[in-house]
Amino acid sequence: IKNSGEDVKIVFVPNVFSPNGSEQNDYFSIYAGPEVRSISEFRIFSRWGEEVLHAYNTPLNFPTVGWDGRVNGLVMNPVVFAYWAALELVDGTTLIVKDDVTLTR
Repeated sequence: IKNSGEDVKIVFVPNVFSPNGSEQNDYFSIYAGPEVRSISEFRIFSRWGEEVLHAYNTPLNFPTVGWDGRVNGLVMNPVVFAYWAALELVDGTTLIVKDDVTLTR
């Protein structure tokens, strides 16, 4: 994340995850520094725009919390998904992050 020309890294969002039961990168999660209080809203979309996850108040910085690559209990095939998240900062402002993530197996 850039702020006033400086490279300020308060948020890290992986661009790939592999929910294969290896206990490494099994969940798509957002990681942030102490400047971020919470993920107030988290949305993930298929490449056709179908919403596959809509969550509120998702915990930060937990590698075993987040999206597990399933939709309605069904395992999704490897593909690229878009995400959008509203992060509540400790100063009361909201930071929107959006990009894509690749699901691999």
